[in-house]
Amino acid sequence: MFSKTIGKSTLSWDIHFWLGSKTSQDESGAAAILSVNLDDEQFNGTAVQHRETQGYESKQFLTYFEPAIRYLEGGHASGFSHVTINAGAEKRLFQIKGKRNVRVRQVEVSVTSMNKGDCFILDVDHDILLYVGEQAKSVERLKAISVANQIRDQDHNGRGNIEIIDPYSHEGDVSKFFEALGSGDQDSVPDAEDGGDDEV
Repeated sequence: MFSKTIGKSTLSWDIHFWLGSKTSQDESGAAAILSVNLDDEQFNGTAVQHRETQGYESKQFLTYFEPAIRYLEGGHASGFSHVTINAGAEKRLFQIKGKRNVRVRQVEVSVTSMNKGDCFILDVDHDILLYVGEQAKSVERLKAISVANQIRDQDHNGRGNIEIIDPYSHEGDVSKFFEALGSGDQDSVPDAEDGGDDEV
């Protein structure tokens, strides 16, 4: 929910409900009903309601998530379940992709999830390894660094080592990344075209 002042004394409210790519029809319906109830009970029906869907969020909604919106795997078939973030030694791989609206999405921990045109963050134990594809855009690299810092600060309480692996890194650092990943090597990273369109 977002509120803003219009003029000198009038407030307006925006209620956003977000639907992930794996949202069921029941969850989608429940989110819509809950946003209507919130509007009716708290704002007498004066709030503007926005339906946001994963990958097609409005510019306004994306401004609430700095440095970038981050999609995590999780949820539960029945909905309304809390997802524990990085509980213990869970290994996670995030893809950082986009030109104007950079998005961060959790992908399968495998070299086949990667490509040479994007940046990837491997979060394992207290190591945050940032892999910069040789064709990654500078905006993706900058956002990836910000997201790596956010993961360290929010998910690891400020503790953790961030290492950047790019085309100029020492061979030992590159090997460390792929050993932690558990598959592949720099030569087996798919081409940039396999990563899809940066505009989506």
